[in-house]
Amino acid sequence: MEFSFLSSLLKMFFALAVVLGLMLGAAYILKRVMNQPTARVDSASPINILATRYIGPKNSIMLIEVLGQILVVGISGTQMSFLTEISDSEALLRMREIPDRFEMTCSPSVDPIQRYKAILQSLYADVKDKLKK
Repeated sequence: MEFSFLSSLLKMFFALAVVLGLMLGAAYILKRVMNQPTARVDSASPINILATRYIGPKNSIMLIEVLGQILVVGISGTQMSFLTEISDSEALLRMREIPDRFEMTCSPSVDPIQRYKAILQSLYADVKDKLKK
């Protein structure tokens, strides 16, 4: 029985081409998903999520505006806890000046792809700002 190196080499290159094609296809799809605009806060709604900071798996802190009051809420996998209400006028003024790129408008349980998209966009903006300096 004779072993053909040429056929093995061709099979290996074909397998490599398939894997690279799948990787490029996944990168293309991911790029298209990442470039879609995120949902914006509906300013006419009585309840708006101003910002979300993820502090661990299934744990986050949210700033929520409810009828003009700013509430800080802790969210875990099983419960939601009221932490405090922000009533300091200086802090409220600073929060309203936060750029839109730090806002994450999706709930952690709604769409993890949107959550990761917003995180990556925020990181990209931070790196871009640091490179400009």
